[in-house]
Amino acid sequence: MVKLRMRVEGLNRVKRNLQRYGERGMQAMYLAEYAVANNIMTDTLRVTPKYDGWLRNTRFVSKPRKSQPYSDAGFGADYALAVHEMPDDVNWSEPGTGNKFLQRTLDKHQQTAASEMARIAKQALESDRPVTLPQGPNPTKPVTGEGP
Repeated sequence: MVKLRMRVEGLNRVKRNLQRYGERGMQAMYLAEYAVANNIMTDTLRVTPKYDGWLRNTRFVSKPRKSQPYSDAGFGADYALAVHEMPDDVNWSEPGTGNKFLQRTLDKHQQTAASEMARIAKQALESDRPVTLPQGPNPTKPVTGEGP
């Protein structure tokens, strides 16, 4: 399994501002974190090596909640970390993919994540609709295994 942490500059300021809105503000924050984590993982899929597709199929993003107010995201394949840490000189089967696939995407989003979360949270707060996370399965336990 490969799962990395990303420190988001300005995130504490965004959270403090949203706390002024009480529970609705915190729900907007959870929604924004989940949306940004999904965007990051979508970008990551574009640079994730694809041999038979199994690694890409083990992608996961968990929904934040009060007991865990952040999203976990990564790949659950048993060999994900080994592929992530392969040397630079590997001949990857699909152009544009390669090692450090998750780290490269996190680095790309590092500077814009807080402003993107603030934008999404603001949009949710300004909406007349309830602020809730999408319904459906919450893949907090990633798919694991060696593949087909």
